[in-house]
Amino acid sequence: MQKIWYLFFISFTFVSLNLVDQTDSSSSKLNQVVVDTSIQQEILIGECDFADLMNNSFFGSYFNSATDYLLQTDSLQLFQNEIKQLEIIIVFGSWCSDSQREIPRFYKVLNAIQFPMEKVLIVGVNRQKFAPDIDLSVFQVVFVPTFIFLKNGTEIGRIVESPKYSIESDIVNIIKNNLN
Repeated sequence: MQKIWYLFFISFTFVSLNLVDQTDSSSSKLNQVVVDTSIQQEILIGECDFADLMNNSFFGSYFNSATDYLLQTDSLQLFQNEIKQLEIIIVFGSWCSDSQREIPRFYKVLNAIQFPMEKVLIVGVNRQKFAPDIDLSVFQVVFVPTFIFLKNGTEIGRIVESPKYSIESDIVNIIKNNLN
């Protein structure tokens, strides 16, 4: 039952993302900024994309700090075909220091290995891990950022808050543990 829900969620979400790309961006709900009254701060909420995150007035500056992140993509190159079969869901809080550090680094890794960005869903949440119009309850996200890796709609692993070793080695370990 859980796999069916994942398949439905992923299919619906990625179809929705493709439809958003085809509509007038002024009417889309992509990259919404709202004021979180519990912290009296603007936050990003709902579906987001890397391009707008990088250009966002309050989140974009964190991408500059990722220039110090030294990539270790050699091991990822060995699993290039396996990586590109995955879908990735990123749940983050623009208000969260771990998200502010890890999202730009994760983007840098994906960009370096030329991962297809249309297979990435980025969801900004508030402190209650809620995003309007997106049911994240099936993923049981407790901490942000959470990077969820799916293969054929089934979760095969995740990175929560920060990597155990490095983003690259954690991704390789997820793939190695799920080779068929």
